[in-house]
Amino acid sequence: MMIEWEITLKCNFNCDYCGLLRPIAPVLDEEKISEFIRDLNAKYPNVEWFIFGGEPFLHPKIDFIISELNKVKQPFVIQTNLSNRSTDVITKISEPFKFYCSIHVSQLSLMDAIKNITKTHPNEIHLMYTENTGKVEEYYKKINIIKGKSKLILTPVSNLACSGYTDILKHYDKIKKNYIYDTNTIIYKGKEMLRSDIWMLQNSQKESLTKGKPCMYKGKYKLFNPALQEMNCCYRKSTNGICDEQNCFFM
Repeated sequence: MMIEWEITLKCNFNCDYCGLLRPIAPVLDEEKISEFIRDLNAKYPNVEWFIFGGEPFLHPKIDFIISELNKVKQPFVIQTNLSNRSTDVITKISEPFKFYCSIHVSQLSLMDAIKNITKTHPNEIHLMYTENTGKVEEYYKKINIIKGKSKLILTPVSNLACSGYTDILKHYDKIKKNYIYDTNTIIYKGKEMLRSDIWMLQNSQKESLTKGKPCMYKGKYKLFNPALQEMNCCYRKSTNGICDEQNCFFM
């Protein structure tokens, strides 16, 4: 089972490949947040929840959320853009928590990325590969020197609707062997494949690999939005188990 909680759609970055929808007001009532965490923890106590946004550290109750998760011993990881503002919030939270950062080179300078990584020591650093330029590779080499115990991963952004995305993935495939890269795999038609290879396959096919077909994650995925509403599709909706999208981010 995969549990994701998109706690806010508010973000202080403006990435042109982002798929954020119109903001949904997050639940701020501490009693409702606590009840939500307790109830979900009772059902899935051993599943690591993935908490993301938007930018999670813009949520005004993020410290309370972390505290409540720790109180019920719920495993979780938070994904952040590690902006300067998020870094300030992270350094002020006394509760322990595991977090990954996604470094977007179009939004965060190399100097700020190095400074913020050094201040916060994320468990993993995901350097988002978005363009066929040397900029991402420059970030990788410099961050690799200062990362300490953090795991540094070169990973392609999921920009499935972009017309030039196949070329970006081909270039990523060409250079990834020089770095520690995203090794997330998916079983497709009985074969284990890298997620980036699946994305390349999706973009190169005339016929959709997903539309009109049974969802591979039926009964295995739950997504909760900022209003704590439950969905079963990564496109922030619920389906009847038959995919109606051209592509899938999880494939």
